[in-house]
Amino acid sequence: MIRRALLLLAILFLQSLRAEPTGLMEWVCKKLKKDCSALIKVGAVRGDSPRVGTRLALYQVQKDAEVMLWDCKACWSPAVLSSTEVAVLGTEGIWRVSLSLSAKPPVLAIKAKNVLRILGLATEPAAGLLVLLDGGPQCCPQVALADLEQGAISAPADQPKDCRPIDAACDVYGPRVDQFQGDLMLSATDSDTGDPAALTIRDIAKKGLGSFLQKGVKWDDGVSRFDPIWVGEDQVVYVTSH
Repeated sequence: MIRRALLLLAILFLQSLRAEPTGLMEWVCKKLKKDCSALIKVGAVRGDSPRVGTRLALYQVQKDAEVMLWDCKACWSPAVLSSTEVAVLGTEGIWRVSLSLSAKPPVLAIKAKNVLRILGLATEPAAGLLVLLDGGPQCCPQVALADLEQGAISAPADQPKDCRPIDAACDVYGPRVDQFQGDLMLSATDSDTGDPAALTIRDIAKKGLGSFLQKGVKWDDGVSRFDPIWVGEDQVVYVTSH
């Protein structure tokens, strides 16, 4: 009887560990400005760690044209700030980048060395982003709020846990909310080859893959394109590696 009781307790404990990421994801979704019901549908899917690119690029769907926004040297994890501006991580911290080439050059909004990823625009403050910080060698990355106007990063008071032990349940590099437009999910992996040679969309409702970028874009140019996000309905921002 004692052994059965201990086994039952162990099973319940393991189930609680598996449920943790979902609860954290739902909490994160409440803090994000953009609806992330599609992200909940996909669930806590682990992905590859972010790739660091050398340039930030914009693809204009209607014009079928690619524009280089910034020769960043080292950047990753772009996120939407508005229809005309994005944020992106660099080795020095979080940068603000205009989508207009005639606008002012990129600005370092927050100096920080421990930001791993930008999750998306927060409900508040107006220029706030939810980000993931390095949790150290013993903990999963921690969710924090980056205030671009104040130039500061702080931990939300109602965050579920200060430290989740590192294990397979650390949902760090799964999809981000800006990859979704309704049930359409942007991916940087070619559906046929698996290489980051073309941007594709996945209809998570139909579980189908289809080509997103139209003909006329030179995908045989030796350039990898990854970490894509929607900016409105007809623009995509992503990082490239030459």
